[in-house]
Amino acid sequence: MTTREGFARLEQDEAARRRALHARTMLLIQREAIGRRHHRDVGRHFPEPPRRR
Repeated sequence: MTTREGFARLEQDEAARRRALHARTMLLIQREAIGRRHHRDVGRHFPEPPRRR
């Protein structure tokens, strides 16, 4: 893999990470809207995706 391909892959991964974080945030907001205030299950089933280096 060339350096350029590596950077492109990191950019794609970061974009996917941002989409996943947004979807997770929307799930938390929906849960709060219906009165679910504790989000431990969400954290366990949908952990925040790690950053790639």
